Amino acid sequence: MTSHQEKSYKAGETRGKTQAAKDKTQGAGRSTQEKAHETAQSAKDETSQGAQTTQQKAQKSKDKTGSYMSETGEAIKNKAQEAAEYTKETAEAGKDKTGGFMGHMVSK
Repeated sequence: MTSHQEKSYKAGETRGKTQAAKDKTQGAGRSTQEKAHETAQSAKDETSQGAQTTQQKAQKSKDKTGSYMSETGEAIKNKAQEAAEYTKETAEAGKDKTGGFMGHMVSK
């Protein structure tokens, strides 16, 4: 081989090695990019599932609280009605006693 052929051969060999290294680096870059995408997608899915679970728990809690508040409201309403009835009965009983006493005093 002549010196020129040797240089040309080495230059071609260097280009081939450079291209192989470039391809290998690009392949590794794609692999890393794919792994990053998969990891991000997995994190997104887990976050979505966690948010959905939290939303369901919040809805159940809201329903339970609403039911409790409704029951409590009914109990308060019933107690108020009972108190009003008691007050009415007490006033009528007092009126009867007072009216009877006053009527007795007027007739004397």
